[in-house]
Amino acid sequence: VAPRGIFALAEAGDLPRPLAAVHSAWRTPYVAIAVYATLAWLLAITGTFKYVLTIFVISRMLAYGSTAGALIVLRRREGTAPVHIRGGVVISALALAACVALLATVSRDAVRDVFIVLGVGFAIRATGSAVRSGGKSP
Repeated sequence: VAPRGIFALAEAGDLPRPLAAVHSAWRTPYVAIAVYATLAWLLAITGTFKYVLTIFVISRMLAYGSTAGALIVLRRREGTAPVHIRGGVVISALALAACVALLATVSRDAVRDVFIVLGVGFAIRATGSAVRSGGKSP
């Protein structure tokens, strides 16, 4: 996540709207930049930066592993890709194995915390979606 990511989520309505504010002279998402910098500073001075980095890496491995696994399933179901890359499924299988190997080295507490963070993220997204739709379910 970076300030522009926070800005994009706010602009789409998934985060509070003030985070999508753009500076009139420089056309930069100054509120998102300030919030991001403040959070980074707080993490750095409290000593939790290393733990947050661990959570970030676990989250990335889950995302990359999901993508690699989805590619394997997609190639089996859909056949060859429009742009063929020799050994694509093998590369995906190796990437998936690397993700699993990395995830096997982390503590249970870190994995638990990742799922807590994901749950909070999904709750924020659901709340934003409910607010945008006026409380009506799809």
